[in-house]
Amino acid sequence: MATENKHWTKEIIRRTKQRDEIVNNRFIKNKINQLALIMAQSSASISDLKTQLRTYWSQVPSYKGSKATIDALVQGTSTTTSSTTESTTSKIIATSLAPDRVRDKVDQVEKIIYKYLYHCTEHVKMSIENRIRLAKAQLDEFKALEEFQLASTPNHRIIHFVLKSKVKLCSTKNKNRTTILKRIELDLPPTWISKCAYNLKIDGSMISPQEVQEFYNRMGELKRKNRIEEMAIYQDIATREYELINNEINYIIIDLSRQTDEDEASSAALIHYHKLREKRIKLEAEQSVYFLSEQRAESVINNQEEEDDIEIIPPAYIRTLGVDFLAQP
Repeated sequence: MATENKHWTKEIIRRTKQRDEIVNNRFIKNKINQLALIMAQSSASISDLKTQLRTYWSQVPSYKGSKATIDALVQGTSTTTSSTTESTTSKIIATSLAPDRVRDKVDQVEKIIYKYLYHCTEHVKMSIENRIRLAKAQLDEFKALEEFQLASTPNHRIIHFVLKSKVKLCSTKNKNRTTILKRIELDLPPTWISKCAYNLKIDGSMISPQEVQEFYNRMGELKRKNRIEEMAIYQDIATREYELINNEINYIIIDLSRQTDEDEASSAALIHYHKLREKRIKLEAEQSVYFLSEQRAESVINNQEEEDDIEIIPPAYIRTLGVDFLAQP
């Protein structure tokens, strides 16, 4: 965008505090060099870990047998007689992993880790894709603003000035409303709600543990209901504030669309610019809530089906990411 369209995104301008081509180009190249260095170091570490893992697995025996047999062996070491233990042990065969088998096991672990990383970083990918869309929306908005400035009349320039402050306030209210809705969806209330404590002092020497737990459960349910009610009121306030300022803006835009005089070209340019500005505001609101998804990122529990024949092998963490992690332009 900077080299072909001569447009610097707000993300870059916020970091460099200026639109100077030399300064911004130097900033971007430094960031690219830093990322390239980190990627090279990570690639070298991954290759080293793969080599260590394959070497380790080629030297460690693999124990093959049924799950019931192996469980019996574990229990037999402490609870069964020596004859039973010897009989169970004889059913388990220790074999060495061939190089091809080692490679297969490395690939299996890679797939497991890949799924785990994909789940935990999915919100990062979404955030990056949204940043790309936001930058393109800013470019389209900037071009529309230039077209409006060329075709605008004094009357419409005043309307544009009035709308500017209202749209900025509307953007803030929209971000607040979107954040609250996302918090409700993820069950992540703000600090001032989550800190509301319901402390109980129960004499456990007089009341049975079952009754104590029942009292705590009732208080927990009351706390949950109050939290839901507080978030609902919080949402209603934010939605009402957004609706009021948004309605004011819509009335102005509707009035502009009804004009049929000589200012029609200026009015159309202002309406087109405002639509692109609304698109940018919506993307900014979506971008502002990705930190909540990051807080909710959880590890994937890989539930594998139990098989009759299993292999006990050491776990490890390995390798690189795939194309699914690439942001779509």
